[in-house]
Amino acid sequence: MAAEIEQNVKYSTSILDIEGYTRIKHLYIKMRDGIELCADVFLPFSAYKHGSKVPVICSLGPYGKDIPVLEFGLPSTSMYSDMYKLITPLGPDACFEVSDPIVWTKEYGYAVLRVDSRGVGGSQGRLDPFGMERSLELQADAESQDLYDVIEWAGVQSWSSGKVGLSGISYYGMSGYWAAMRKPPHLACVVSYEAAVDKYQGDRKGGILGANFQPHWYNNIVLPHQAGRANGRLNPEQLAANRADYPTLVSKDEYPDGATWKILKETRQLSDIEVPFYLAGNWTDCEIHLPGNILAYNGISSKQKWLEMHTGNHLASYHDKDHIVLQKKFFDYFLKGDKDSGILSVPRIRLLQHRSTGTFYREGEEAFPPPDAEDVAFFLTPSQTLSLNEHVGERKSFVYEGLTGTITFELESNFTESFELMGTPYVELEVATEAEDQDIFLALRAIDEDGKVIILEGNHSEPNEHFAKGFFRLSHRDEVHAGFKAQRVKVPSQPIVPRSAVEKGKIYSVTIPFLPAAFLFEKGQKLSLEIGAQDTASTIPPMRHDGGERSPERFGGKNTIMSHGKLILPRIKRPVP
Repeated sequence: MAAEIEQNVKYSTSILDIEGYTRIKHLYIKMRDGIELCADVFLPFSAYKHGSKVPVICSLGPYGKDIPVLEFGLPSTSMYSDMYKLITPLGPDACFEVSDPIVWTKEYGYAVLRVDSRGVGGSQGRLDPFGMERSLELQADAESQDLYDVIEWAGVQSWSSGKVGLSGISYYGMSGYWAAMRKPPHLACVVSYEAAVDKYQGDRKGGILGANFQPHWYNNIVLPHQAGRANGRLNPEQLAANRADYPTLVSKDEYPDGATWKILKETRQLSDIEVPFYLAGNWTDCEIHLPGNILAYNGISSKQKWLEMHTGNHLASYHDKDHIVLQKKFFDYFLKGDKDSGILSVPRIRLLQHRSTGTFYREGEEAFPPPDAEDVAFFLTPSQTLSLNEHVGERKSFVYEGLTGTITFELESNFTESFELMGTPYVELEVATEAEDQDIFLALRAIDEDGKVIILEGNHSEPNEHFAKGFFRLSHRDEVHAGFKAQRVKVPSQPIVPRSAVEKGKIYSVTIPFLPAAFLFEKGQKLSLEIGAQDTASTIPPMRHDGGERSPERFGGKNTIMSHGKLILPRIKRPVP
């Protein structure tokens, strides 16, 4: 009954001139199965009043196109609105993680099209984030079908030039991949910021479910926007009947060969992407999206593609004026046909490098990881130091609690010259557990000349005392190995590999990658490695991996790590600015 109610109710369309552009709210776009999605269009006066045809920047997602960005997440969480308070300018139609019409429509002359996905706001259909339920039913990528239909609608409107681009952060950046894989004829290019390429890897880094983030995300910033909820038109029972069981879908299959993940992995192939792409990732987005934009750059078939890596606030770079300049050059070239936009002069790879608490860009790299990076091994000694010299004495067992313990190894002496890390660090360890399974959390910290940990800005603007992280579950070791050590290009992925058996007390030799990282150590600074059974202390609550399937029954007991293991750091040698 709830589904029937939803299909028969539509919002009224309204048109209003506001701050230099025309806002058209609540247009409806019919999908191939008859469901209609609710959209807002923002048009420059040249298009709405004078009949000009303009290119379109499009987005489709579950966050509610009608929610002012400074109210987003409230009252459940202030995390996102607080982050947006640090961003200027914000126009009257600024919306979470997508293009702002005050910039793109008023200033630059683009149409901006925002579409609420199924079951959100005024859109019909069942709420189904990422199209997971429908993909299982259709045995196809359901979300990309809706994206295809929206793009093709946008390409033939009276105000459209026929050139459509996609742009956004996170969910909206991910949907850019999926849309491009389907090759809609009117899609000309995509801008994707801080966006995982693999839903499974984004949710289960190294096999460990983000058990805190999933309910935080779903309950605080998706469910509040379900169609029929805000106005009380549907009661709780009707709302529940008109949405997919996302929490179960995302947690029921732990391994990538499970039905939920397998269909998405098989139908979403990066090599199918051929349109131009501008990709921007974040070194501090370890818990969710990293290494998505890097994997995309390496995996898509597009001849014209760019990769930029930055740091800090998850939302800020996308709206930063310097980033906007580059996005505009990209869109002007591929959507407006401006051959003098300057994008072809922008280095194809631009990698922000951490240097103490400051940053600078490495531009013009040939690839990522840098092909000339040298792997430097630091050995884990029985005295809990990191040494460039391999220890030949008796091995020592480091034993710690399976859900709470940590062990730290620190460089035995300060760097005597600068040491620039760029690429994917990893460890080679021998491990064992008394429990049914073993989770390992890795962290690298930089220590200054006074012995203090160097604090960076985290992905949600929190103080961040690590510059690299890694995640690993022992029963996923073959999957992790296949996606990293077995690959020629060392960027971690998590392919379809079944569960690896775990025997209590057996010693396993494992290779565990960190997420890709960048840090320039100055002479006199040091490095420390934390290996443990839980997140670092500075990890904010929504990003922690507490509870959920990490139960004492499965993970309680003693874990063991043997000395004589190795930390491998990819070192590049470049002039230091």
